[in-house]
Amino acid sequence: LNKHNIFETTLAEFLAILYLPMEKSFKVFQEKLQQMAEEGNLPTSPKDHYAMWLKILEGHYMSLFKSVDYTEALHRVLKHFEHFMIARNETMQDYLQMMPVVTTKEIDDLYKEFHLLKKRVNKLEKLLGVPSHVTGTGK
Repeated sequence: LNKHNIFETTLAEFLAILYLPMEKSFKVFQEKLQQMAEEGNLPTSPKDHYAMWLKILEGHYMSLFKSVDYTEALHRVLKHFEHFMIARNETMQDYLQMMPVVTTKEIDDLYKEFHLLKKRVNKLEKLLGVPSHVTGTGK
């Protein structure tokens, strides 16, 4: 739960950083419209308004994506997400061990042991000169 809370907090901080360009763009767009209104030069179509706002927004996002704050925030989110996922998987493994269910670790150990046994049988067959197609253990 602690890892989850830390991840959620860093994710909220990251999302707040991602929202900053929207805020700035609305503010700059409003100021630009006010200036254009004072000059008597307002665009008439909604498409023109949207294109102007989008251009401002793109500029703010380009600045954000190049900033150190964005990169560090993204790094923190990914790091804490990884820590949360590891803790979650370990917790699930602990719960599964209390139940009569085979865990991923037990299956992996079984496959590893099976692989080693196949290698030993193949090696012994070669030493004895038994063709592998007779026993069906060959590759």
